[in-house]
Amino acid sequence: NPNFTSEGDCLRKVESAKLIKNDFILIRGLLITNIDLEKAYTIHLSNKKHDKNCIMTSLFKKYKNEANWKTDYDDSVIIYNKTTHKIYQYETTFDKSSIKFNDNLVFKPSKEGVYPSYVVRSDLYDACIHICSPSVLGMFHDNFDYHNFRDDFYGNMLVNEIYFDTFYMYEIDRGEYLALIRNHE
Repeated sequence: NPNFTSEGDCLRKVESAKLIKNDFILIRGLLITNIDLEKAYTIHLSNKKHDKNCIMTSLFKKYKNEANWKTDYDDSVIIYNKTTHKIYQYETTFDKSSIKFNDNLVFKPSKEGVYPSYVVRSDLYDACIHICSPSVLGMFHDNFDYHNFRDDFYGNMLVNEIYFDTFYMYEIDRGEYLALIRNHE
Protein backbone atom coordinates (compact mmCIF):
# COMPACT_ATOMS: atom_id res chain seq x y z
CA ASN A 1 0.00 0.00 0.00
CA PRO A 2 1.59 3.31 -1.04
CA ASN A 3 -0.03 5.03 1.98
CA PHE A 4 1.93 2.90 4.45
CA THR A 5 5.11 4.63 5.56
CA SER A 6 6.25 2.44 8.45
CA GLU A 7 6.29 -1.00 10.05
CA GLY A 8 3.56 0.25 12.37
CA ASP A 9 1.21 1.06 9.48
CA CYS A 10 1.67 -2.44 8.06
CA LEU A 11 1.21 -4.17 11.42
CA ARG A 12 -1.97 -2.21 12.12
CA LYS A 13 -3.38 -3.34 8.76
CA VAL A 14 -2.46 -6.99 9.39
CA GLU A 15 -4.01 -6.79 12.87
CA SER A 16 -7.26 -5.28 11.60
CA ALA A 17 -7.53 -8.01 8.94
CA LYS A 18 -7.14 -10.68 11.69
CA LEU A 19 -4.73 -12.67 9.49
CA ILE A 20 -2.33 -13.89 12.19
CA LYS A 21 -3.35 -16.16 15.05
CA ASN A 22 0.03 -17.64 16.12
CA ASP A 23 3.58 -16.48 16.70
CA PHE A 24 5.08 -15.12 13.49
CA ILE A 25 8.40 -14.01 12.05
CA LEU A 26 8.55 -10.40 10.90
CA ILE A 27 11.37 -9.72 8.45
CA ARG A 28 12.14 -6.33 7.00
CA GLY A 29 12.08 -6.23 3.21
CA LEU A 30 15.28 -6.08 1.17
CA LEU A 31 17.12 -8.35 3.61
CA ILE A 32 19.50 -10.98 2.30
CA THR A 33 20.38 -13.73 4.77
CA ASN A 34 21.09 -17.40 5.39
CA ILE A 35 19.98 -17.32 9.05
CA ASP A 36 18.50 -20.54 10.39
CA LEU A 37 15.07 -19.10 11.20
CA GLU A 38 13.76 -22.46 12.40
CA LYS A 39 16.42 -22.49 15.13
CA ALA A 40 15.63 -18.90 16.12
CA TYR A 41 11.88 -19.67 16.18
CA THR A 42 12.49 -22.70 18.41
CA ILE A 43 14.50 -20.54 20.83
CA HIS A 44 11.66 -18.00 20.86
CA LEU A 45 9.18 -20.76 21.76
CA SER A 46 11.55 -21.89 24.52
CA ASN A 47 11.68 -18.31 25.84
CA LYS A 48 7.87 -18.29 25.93
CA LYS A 49 7.79 -21.64 27.70
CA HIS A 50 10.04 -20.34 30.49
CA ASP A 51 8.58 -16.82 30.60
CA LYS A 52 4.83 -16.42 30.09
CA ASN A 53 5.34 -12.68 29.49
CA CYS A 54 7.68 -13.17 26.52
CA ILE A 55 6.16 -11.48 23.48
CA MET A 56 9.15 -11.07 21.19
CA THR A 57 12.61 -12.36 20.37
CA SER A 58 14.75 -10.07 18.21
CA LEU A 59 17.75 -11.20 16.21
CA PHE A 60 21.09 -9.41 16.39
CA LYS A 61 24.40 -9.91 14.64
CA LYS A 62 27.83 -8.93 15.94
CA TYR A 63 29.58 -6.48 13.65
CA LYS A 64 32.37 -8.22 11.80
CA ASN A 65 34.16 -5.00 11.00
CA GLU A 66 32.48 -2.03 12.62
CA ALA A 67 34.41 0.58 10.67
CA ASN A 68 33.33 -0.64 7.24
CA TRP A 69 29.56 -0.76 7.42
CA LYS A 70 28.20 0.60 10.69
CA THR A 71 26.28 3.82 10.12
CA ASP A 72 25.47 6.45 12.75
CA TYR A 73 21.83 5.33 12.64
CA ASP A 74 22.88 1.78 13.54
CA ASP A 75 24.63 2.86 16.75
CA SER A 76 22.77 1.39 19.69
CA VAL A 77 23.19 -0.03 23.17
CA ILE A 78 21.57 -3.23 24.35
CA ILE A 79 21.56 -4.43 27.96
CA TYR A 80 20.50 -8.00 28.59
CA ASN A 81 20.81 -10.84 31.06
CA LYS A 82 23.83 -12.93 30.14
CA THR A 83 22.15 -16.22 31.07
CA THR A 84 18.58 -15.76 29.84
CA HIS A 85 19.18 -13.18 27.07
CA LYS A 86 16.21 -11.19 28.35
CA ILE A 87 16.51 -7.59 27.13
CA TYR A 88 16.30 -4.83 29.74
CA GLN A 89 17.24 -1.86 27.62
CA TYR A 90 17.65 -1.27 23.91
CA GLU A 91 18.03 2.15 22.45
CA THR A 92 19.72 4.01 19.70
CA THR A 93 22.66 6.24 20.53
CA PHE A 94 22.31 8.28 17.36
CA ASP A 95 22.37 11.98 18.32
CA LYS A 96 22.78 11.20 22.05
CA SER A 97 25.68 12.24 24.20
CA SER A 98 24.93 9.71 26.95
CA ILE A 99 22.71 6.76 27.82
CA LYS A 100 20.87 6.54 31.13
CA PHE A 101 19.88 3.16 32.54
CA ASN A 102 16.13 2.88 32.47
CA ASP A 103 14.30 2.64 35.81
CA ASN A 104 13.21 -0.95 35.17
CA LEU A 105 16.81 -2.15 35.17
CA VAL A 106 17.03 -3.38 38.75
CA PHE A 107 19.93 -5.37 40.13
CA LYS A 108 18.48 -7.76 42.69
CA PRO A 109 19.73 -11.18 43.75
CA SER A 110 18.00 -14.47 43.09
CA LYS A 111 16.62 -16.59 45.94
CA GLU A 112 20.11 -18.02 46.32
CA GLY A 113 21.56 -14.53 46.81
CA VAL A 114 23.30 -14.47 43.43
CA TYR A 115 23.12 -11.35 41.29
CA PRO A 116 22.44 -11.99 37.60
CA SER A 117 25.11 -11.08 35.08
CA TYR A 118 24.14 -8.26 32.77
CA VAL A 119 25.85 -7.50 29.49
CA VAL A 120 26.08 -4.02 27.97
CA ARG A 121 26.89 -4.11 24.26
CA SER A 122 27.18 -1.64 21.43
CA ASP A 123 28.67 -4.05 18.89
CA LEU A 124 25.42 -5.65 17.73
CA TYR A 125 23.54 -4.97 14.52
CA ASP A 126 19.75 -5.15 14.54
CA ALA A 127 18.96 -7.85 11.98
CA CYS A 128 15.45 -6.42 11.43
CA ILE A 129 14.05 -9.87 12.18
CA HIS A 130 11.63 -10.23 15.08
CA ILE A 131 9.77 -13.33 16.20
CA CYS A 132 6.54 -12.02 17.69
CA SER A 133 3.52 -13.26 19.54
CA PRO A 134 0.17 -12.13 18.07
CA SER A 135 -0.23 -9.67 20.98
CA VAL A 136 2.46 -7.48 19.39
CA LEU A 137 0.02 -6.64 16.61
CA GLY A 138 -2.52 -5.39 19.14
CA MET A 139 0.08 -3.16 20.79
CA PHE A 140 0.83 -1.46 17.48
CA HIS A 141 -2.90 -1.19 16.76
CA ASP A 142 -3.58 0.44 20.14
CA ASN A 143 -0.72 2.92 19.85
CA PHE A 144 -0.56 4.86 16.60
CA ASP A 145 2.67 6.53 17.74
CA TYR A 146 4.53 3.27 17.16
CA HIS A 147 6.15 3.42 13.74
CA ASN A 148 8.98 0.91 14.15
CA PHE A 149 10.37 -1.61 16.61
CA ARG A 150 13.71 -0.06 17.39
CA ASP A 151 12.88 3.54 18.18
CA ASP A 152 9.23 3.37 19.23
CA PHE A 153 8.20 -0.08 20.39
CA TYR A 154 11.31 -1.05 22.36
CA GLY A 155 11.83 2.50 23.57
CA ASN A 156 8.36 2.70 25.11
CA MET A 157 7.70 -0.86 26.22
CA LEU A 158 10.93 -1.49 28.13
CA VAL A 159 10.64 1.65 30.26
CA ASN A 160 6.87 1.61 30.84
CA GLU A 161 5.99 0.25 34.26
CA ILE A 162 2.45 -0.79 33.34
CA TYR A 163 3.64 -3.46 30.91
CA PHE A 164 4.98 -6.80 32.10
CA ASP A 165 5.82 -8.02 28.61
CA THR A 166 9.36 -9.23 28.09
CA PHE A 167 11.72 -9.24 25.15
CA TYR A 168 14.62 -11.53 24.36
CA MET A 169 17.59 -11.31 22.05
CA TYR A 170 19.04 -14.03 19.89
CA GLU A 171 22.57 -13.55 18.60
CA ILE A 172 23.04 -14.86 15.10
CA ASP A 173 25.79 -17.46 14.68
CA ARG A 174 29.10 -16.35 13.18
CA GLY A 175 28.68 -18.54 10.10
CA GLU A 176 25.37 -16.91 9.23
CA TYR A 177 25.17 -13.62 7.40
CA LEU A 178 22.71 -10.86 6.69
CA ALA A 179 22.76 -7.75 4.60
CA LEU A 180 20.20 -4.99 4.35
CA ILE A 181 19.93 -3.30 1.00
CA ARG A 182 19.66 0.44 1.52
CA ASN A 183 19.00 3.36 -0.75
CA HIS A 184 21.36 6.15 0.26
CA GLU A 185 19.75 8.85 -1.92
